Amino acid sequence: MRKASVKIGYAIIEKSTSDIHPQLEILKSVGCDEVYKDLVTNIRSERPRLSDLILRIARENHIDVYCPNFISMFSTIDSFIGLAELIKDNESRLIFLEDKFTFDKDNISEAISIWEDLLHFKVQYRARKKARVLRDPIN
Repeated sequence: MRKASVKIGYAIIEKSTSDIHPQLEILKSVGCDEVYKDLVTNIRSERPRLSDLILRIARENHIDVYCPNFISMFSTIDSFIGLAELIKDNESRLIFLEDKFTFDKDNISEAISIWEDLLHFKVQYRARKKARVLRDPIN
């Protein structure tokens, strides 16, 4: 049987969409004891509070990390893989509320695969969008 876990939320907001309250309400509704928050300017921005959260997971076991959605949480595949390795080792879990899935030591490899697929899709989407803009310039 799994030991009781600390519930920690992680909310991320871009400056262009500055209303973090909906995420905080979601995290509060699932009973998060505390919430780490980052304000970023783009997908590649540093996430200092996520780094703090990862350090905490490295020190403590049995932490359930709740995040409203999967794709916004990490800026690079490396940051995700680093956290995935910790999850494998210490009985913590990642719970993505909007996406309705949980990753733990038993299925973290699947999470890495999903993350890679999402990044690949995003790169293809941006390339197609850019090609369309170049092909159909505004007169």
